Amino acid sequence: RMRNFICLLILFALTVSLCLRTFISILIVLMVRPPTANFNSTIEIDDGLLDWSLEWKTYILGIPLLGCVLSLPIYSGFLAQRFSPKRIVLCVIIFQSLLSFISPFIARFSFLAFLILRCLLGVAEGCVMPALNTIAAAWFPPAERVFKVAIYTCGFQLSFGGVQYLVSFLSSLGVAWPIIFYAGGVVGLLFCVVWMIFVADSPSISRFIGLEERKFIDEHIPKTAKQLSPPWKAIFSSPVVLTHLLCMSGFYFAIGITSSLLPLYFTEELGMDISKTGMFTFVPFIAQIVSKFIVGFIVDWRKKNAGLGHTTAAKICQTIGSMGSALSLFVLPFCHFNHWVAFAALLSYGLTFSLCVCGFYTSMTMIAPRYTGTITSLVTLVGMIFALLSIGVFRIFVEMGTDLKFFFLFGMAGVLQVIGGVAYLVWGTADVQSWAIPPAPPSEIVMKPLLNNNNNNTKVAVRP
Repeated sequence: RMRNFICLLILFALTVSLCLRTFISILIVLMVRPPTANFNSTIEIDDGLLDWSLEWKTYILGIPLLGCVLSLPIYSGFLAQRFSPKRIVLCVIIFQSLLSFISPFIARFSFLAFLILRCLLGVAEGCVMPALNTIAAAWFPPAERVFKVAIYTCGFQLSFGGVQYLVSFLSSLGVAWPIIFYAGGVVGLLFCVVWMIFVADSPSISRFIGLEERKFIDEHIPKTAKQLSPPWKAIFSSPVVLTHLLCMSGFYFAIGITSSLLPLYFTEELGMDISKTGMFTFVPFIAQIVSKFIVGFIVDWRKKNAGLGHTTAAKICQTIGSMGSALSLFVLPFCHFNHWVAFAALLSYGLTFSLCVCGFYTSMTMIAPRYTGTITSLVTLVGMIFALLSIGVFRIFVEMGTDLKFFFLFGMAGVLQVIGGVAYLVWGTADVQSWAIPPAPPSEIVMKPLLNNNNNNTKVAVRP
């Protein structure tokens, strides 16, 4: 089926885009000279490493998230109204690939210029997910959308969890760090060729879809008439949208902690060896992929064969995902006595946390089909802010000098997850909202009474 192929292309688009930004978080270990290294002028020229302070490295790692925050007005206010989502993704990945090619030169030339480049990468990345969700809303019927979203959102785990192993493997082969940037750019450009040929914004304009599959999609997917101006007042006053914002707040706050601070927790708090830390931090990403695949398949099967409603399915998944991951986060600070208890908590966290994707994240693509890109960019904006907030809160705890910084941090993440789960249980839904339903065409509203009157008059005229 063509829509399965489109799902895989969306998965690879998300993976490539995130990898082009994520490379730096691992490469910074390879491209920056250790602060204790002794070197003379000859070695400084030959080794090609950079002299960046810890503060500079912190800015480099955090600035892409700021770029993602800035992408909301760019996407919703300009790009979404003027360009198709296929073209947006194509241009973004080409742009990211070109930035990847010039990154080694910019890094050696100017730290400030490299910082700006990293911010631009974040802006570009922030436009990808809304565009991909818009394409998904046009291609995947609601009855099979949970499984499809579970598949293509694995790009997060493949990029965040897998890129560190890819970079480590290449570096073990003696590959210089600039070559890894170039390789990422080549992969991005090659993918753009496939994307340009095979992807279409909707099945109606695809050259590769069969007539039977196109008819099936047309019959099972809501029509999404184009709307240039999103109803901002209705969006911001909608309890359903606000509920999705709450869910995304806890979702990304937890992502900010687990993707950035887990290694620090294991090494500083638990005294774990760095080799074991790599295995432990990769556990939740693998668990998320496995559980998303299994739960997504089961939920869509129940929808098709047992009459399970979209909203009921989303509430079940979101409740288990929020409460289960919150419980795991509450347990993590109390694992000092045994590292394998931490392993079990991380495994439980990964298995349950991904169910949020089958919950609120999937319903986010259903509540307003015509404004999927706008809703996604708005919700993602709030998520990125809370991801930044998680790092900021941790720095505050560090400056305070408290020994309970991870206790408070994991506790805050768990509380936010609980709040999101309760809010979705009360106000969450996967139903299309009234403000997002296309109005009836004026011809039907105005002409039908006239036609009825004309028919009645005609009947009267011919009556003997």
